[in-house]
Amino acid sequence: MLIFEGWGTGTMGRTADAVVVGAGLNGAATAFFLRQRGLRRIVVLESDLPGAGASGAAVGLLRAHYDNRPEMELAAKSMRFFRHWDELIGGDCGWRPTGFFRFVEPDELAKMRANVAMQRQFGERVEILGPDEVRRLAPEFRTDDIGAAIYEPDSGIASNSRATSTLLRRACADGATLEPFTKVLAVAATGSRVTGIRTRREEISSPVVVLAAGAWSRALAATCGVDMPLEARAIRIAEILPPDGLRLPGSYMDPISDSWIAPRDQGRALISVPHTEAAAAIDPDGSVPDLTRAEAAAGLPAVRRRLPGIDGATIIRWWSRPDSYAPDGKPIIGAAPDIQGLFFNTAGAGKGHKTAPAIGLALSELIVDGRASTADLTPFGLARFRGTPSHWSETSYKKRVIG
Repeated sequence: MLIFEGWGTGTMGRTADAVVVGAGLNGAATAFFLRQRGLRRIVVLESDLPGAGASGAAVGLLRAHYDNRPEMELAAKSMRFFRHWDELIGGDCGWRPTGFFRFVEPDELAKMRANVAMQRQFGERVEILGPDEVRRLAPEFRTDDIGAAIYEPDSGIASNSRATSTLLRRACADGATLEPFTKVLAVAATGSRVTGIRTRREEISSPVVVLAAGAWSRALAATCGVDMPLEARAIRIAEILPPDGLRLPGSYMDPISDSWIAPRDQGRALISVPHTEAAAAIDPDGSVPDLTRAEAAAGLPAVRRRLPGIDGATIIRWWSRPDSYAPDGKPIIGAAPDIQGLFFNTAGAGKGHKTAPAIGLALSELIVDGRASTADLTPFGLARFRGTPSHWSETSYKKRVIG
């Protein structure tokens, strides 16, 4: 969670060039790039502390490999920012090049090769490793049940909190206003045009409203008559201290064992925690189910299947936060089909941090210039749920990977 000096206190009847609802990583990136592109009066509203929701809870595991071009483009173009954060943004995002493995099933090798070829088109260094090659590079892994692994030597991890903090600090230093503990109650619209937002204290007039409120975006969109097919689910994470003598070979994601791990500072690591009820929807305004130590420890057996030496790890802490999920597991980004001036940057589905810089830049281009030139945002539009669905890939893997 982040604390800033000089937060705005709010006045009655203000106007803004743009209001960003939500000060997580995606909201922060949107505000930063809107300011970079020349919008002067930007107000960022957050119902809690910046980064207190899904952004602060997520892992920060970064990868460029996806099984579809639209998400891969956003991830690959975001990696440049994470690797050169101080130069391109300013400050420290906690970047750490750990290397990244993604394991695939034996019957998915052709899909993997096609996806790797596409990844290389974006300039990303990626290798295809057979089971024996994985063992030679990282003997800590069990490999007898895999077909192959994608290995990204230049990928790694970052701190979502640090990234969010530096984006907001830079935006505020340039004149944006950040207001925590300011709950937005409604998006105001007249006819088919957005006119601003309403909080408990005031109304802010603005021709542009960006909903980057994660699990709360659906309810806010509904206040101006826009139906978003979103549901909230809990991100469940545990932090562990691996046993003495175990070298963590890097970050990995593995749909075969349904596990992942991300090394952190001081020899620690983060792991996924399975749901007691798979993908159960929750009420983000209700109480998010707390994890117990026993539930957190239940994430270790899946990791053990890929990393046998994890036996004896110590569970240090654990947490759960709500995030937003669209039916197809992809983010919703872009302009509202029916309300001019309303934009979305939501439905991160536990992985929005990987693509936040490129999304923020492309969305700011769409808002200011009327066209996104950094990446094609069309497949991510809300319209895909109202007509012909977006075509994602001919080479999709069998299992979705969250994280």
